[in-house]
Amino acid sequence: MAMRKISGLKAKLLWSGRSPLIDKNYSVLREDWVVQAKDKVVEIVQIDVKRSLEKILENERNQAGIDKHEAYVSLYMDTIGCIDPIPKEAQKISQQLSNHVEEVCFKELLSFLERYTAEQAETLSKEAKKDKPIMWHFLKTLNSCKQLKQYVQNKDTTIKESILQETVATLEKMEHFTFQLWLQVVSDLAERHLKNYFKTDNKRFLLNRALKELFPKTKCSEEILKTESFQDILKSGRTV
Repeated sequence: MAMRKISGLKAKLLWSGRSPLIDKNYSVLREDWVVQAKDKVVEIVQIDVKRSLEKILENERNQAGIDKHEAYVSLYMDTIGCIDPIPKEAQKISQQLSNHVEEVCFKELLSFLERYTAEQAETLSKEAKKDKPIMWHFLKTLNSCKQLKQYVQNKDTTIKESILQETVATLEKMEHFTFQLWLQVVSDLAERHLKNYFKTDNKRFLLNRALKELFPKTKCSEEILKTESFQDILKSGRTV
């Protein structure tokens, strides 16, 4: 009689879907599916972000000689626009997924910035050696680094501190390198003007005017000349 009651209970549980064994197996399968789905989403995000950032870098290469406002702001605006919305979308599914996605995005951002700064260092080094380097390129680089650094530093996130620190350090290193090239250009220009000063009867030392002449005569350049960064360069020129 007892065996018959147990068999009846088993049948009832199986029929009602409340079997402990079935519930346990379903829970394991569900957790496994969630993990696999999350990993797949993260993998897709990583591929898409890497591809998008590579397009931004390619666009930056193509805009190397363009003196327009769009070109001046495109790198940092496009980069932030690529990274920022993805974790917010993932948050609609779960906070945990959003955290994972955000960390992947910032890892790709760091990799992107390492490539960008390496290319810019080479490009600006070549530009600085010219008799009349286009200073617009230097200010654009400084501005892009400044804006991206502020974005990373102001980010309220659970990302590993080491990733954020390395990203900021990469940008600060590029800022320092670019500013040192600025000073070298100013120093070389001041030296040439100083030599001309003693060779001519017209004793006027017009370094500021000479610096401004290195910028193309465009609206974008006129706006740059009014920026704090350019005024810092003029001050440094007076102390050369």
